[in-house]
Amino acid sequence: MKFLFRFLILFTIISLVGCTSETKKSPIDFYYWRSNYSVNETEKKAVDSLKVENIYVRFFDVDKKLNKISPVGIIQNFDATKLNVNYIPTVFITNQTFLNTSKDQIKI
Repeated sequence: MKFLFRFLILFTIISLVGCTSETKKSPIDFYYWRSNYSVNETEKKAVDSLKVENIYVRFFDVDKKLNKISPVGIIQNFDATKLNVNYIPTVFITNQTFLNTSKDQIKI
């Protein structure tokens, strides 16, 4: 019983000492998943107040329709000057694209 009590006290002290170090802030990033790029004033204020550095923008999806792989849902009206952030282009590939796809259908 004394061993358990000593262990708990030691564990508590180590935990408290470990928690006093500086805490690193995690960056806040967003995904933009709409097909028409438009940013309103509320969104601009949120990005500015949260000090957002990166926005991942979905530029299009890749899908297979009638056994043909092609981009769909291409973003419209994209304007990189709307926000003062780094834009990271993102593409979503649907699961359907990979089903029964041959090497000849994928051109690199």
